[in-house]
Amino acid sequence: MCFGSFETMGAMPRKLRVEYEGATWGETELRRRRKGDVRKARTAARLRAETTMTWPWIAQRLAMGHWRTALNATRLIVRQKR
Repeated sequence: MCFGSFETMGAMPRKLRVEYEGATWGETELRRRRKGDVRKARTAARLRAETTMTWPWIAQRLAMGHWRTALNATRLIVRQKR
């Protein structure tokens, strides 16, 4: 599975690039963190809500494993906010 670098990824939404530049997370850091990391889940939720990116695309770019993992992690975050 290829993740590509965020600096050269043209399809990466500007909002996400700015968010990750501030956090200084590269692809190595994304792979190092857990699949269900809270920050990854929040980012996935934001991406899905504000863009037309699909769950498989989001899961691949954020190194969250299968797209259902990203979906389930996001659901947990949304439920915790209630």
